[in-house]
Amino acid sequence: MSFKTTSLPALALLALPMLALGQKVAPTSIGTGTTARWTFTSGPATLKSGPKGAGRIISLQYNGSEVLHMDTATATNYGSTFWPSPQAGWTSNWPPAANIDGAGAYTATEVDSTLVLNGLTDANNKVRINKKYWANAADTSFTQRFTLINTNTVAKQWAPWQDTRIPAGGLYLFPSGTDTVSGQLKALTRDTLGYRWFKYDSATVLTSGTNKFYSDGSQGWYAHLNKNRVLLIKKFTDTPYAKKAPGVEKEIELYTTNDKKFVEMEAQGSYDSIPAGDSITWTMKWYVRKMPDTTTVAVGNMNIVNYINQVLAGPVALRDAARSQVAARAVPGLQVSGSLVTLSVPTDAMLSLSLVNARGETVRSLHSGPVAAGSRTFRLTELPRGAYRLVLKNSSGDVLTSRIVSIL
Repeated sequence: MSFKTTSLPALALLALPMLALGQKVAPTSIGTGTTARWTFTSGPATLKSGPKGAGRIISLQYNGSEVLHMDTATATNYGSTFWPSPQAGWTSNWPPAANIDGAGAYTATEVDSTLVLNGLTDANNKVRINKKYWANAADTSFTQRFTLINTNTVAKQWAPWQDTRIPAGGLYLFPSGTDTVSGQLKALTRDTLGYRWFKYDSATVLTSGTNKFYSDGSQGWYAHLNKNRVLLIKKFTDTPYAKKAPGVEKEIELYTTNDKKFVEMEAQGSYDSIPAGDSITWTMKWYVRKMPDTTTVAVGNMNIVNYINQVLAGPVALRDAARSQVAARAVPGLQVSGSLVTLSVPTDAMLSLSLVNARGETVRSLHSGPVAAGSRTFRLTELPRGAYRLVLKNSSGDVLTSRIVSIL
């Protein structure tokens, strides 16, 4: 048994004020009625939405550069929207009904720095959708909360489904789930070290048929890296494969248009029964970052995964450079050599060290409890081949550092 490790890039120290984790950033707004627009700012990123176009997200920018596909001449094919799944359950099949994803206008109000969008009932599918958007100050992210209301007189099963349209190109990745990939784009995906990757290549992408892949995921995230090295991470609750919507639908999907103009980056939640007059709620969180210039953008580069895990673990909020240097020295370190794991602790601490698989499940707890200052060694033995992650947490459950471990 041999081991290979991938180190995390240097910890990114974000110059943020000391903020409560749930603090929101107040948006700005312009216009009235259906022409109103709200802009949410979180770090260098902005997100825009309003009541027009079924309350879709109409823009996502990083330092002024647009991330989403923009084609506002059409009723549906731009920005990011929300659907009930499966598509086979829609009375129209395609296109979506106007009050779900079309020209239907929502009512909009701002409450507690949150844009609240209330949709109209779709008479055919007997559903109504409410949406809430807000920006988070502490981790520079955007939260979206979708409520799917069953207006039928009988119970109905639906799954939440977000479809985000992005200009053609770039790299997509997510943690592998329990199934195999299906769909026409299956041959263009690649599995490596517990993650699935798709690189858009205009020379090989299909130009006829339904150009999609369908896959189960794990850990609850899906990421895209564009040509400008801008990274969009979608974070949501992982859905077990047994709870996927019926038919071809799965937790992670991707569609490429035949004209090669844009890609649809799709994530789905749990397929559940909604009693008559009741609802289900699903929360999606977006992080927008610039990939470090030192990281090569390539399929299988685990430094991309490491950076994503670092972002999802949360920021280090520091007041000044001097404090940053002290904090950096105080972070425990992990080193792996062969089957040996060395934990170096600068001061006495309460820590947990675990080995997790590609689905985020703990396969071995190496330590949990007090650790004296100094170095301590653990041995990794009798493990199946595959990709794992060593995760070091403090007593509050915060991830301090991690390492990818490949058992060959």
